[in-house]
Amino acid sequence: NCSRLLEKAIVIKETAAQTMGQRIKALREEKGLTHQQMADRLHMTRQGFTKIEGDLVNVPRNRIEEIAAILEVRPGALFPESHVLAPLMIEDI
Repeated sequence: NCSRLLEKAIVIKETAAQTMGQRIKALREEKGLTHQQMADRLHMTRQGFTKIEGDLVNVPRNRIEEIAAILEVRPGALFPESHVLAPLMIEDI
């Protein structure tokens, strides 16, 4: 849906200066998911997921891919200052 992709692009643009954890939190809240729901989908503890959102741990690439899939964004959308997002989103429309 074109309007849904545009909404996601706006959220990503608004989060451009945020850390990875802050981006994950914003996207998780947009989807209406709790810490526990994310942790369950990632097969980890709620405390472990909270550490990811709090930028307290280094997140392995495979975990970033899993989080992105749950949040229905590309993995690059979770990285701060990612300038490749806009063209990729536009191509998808």
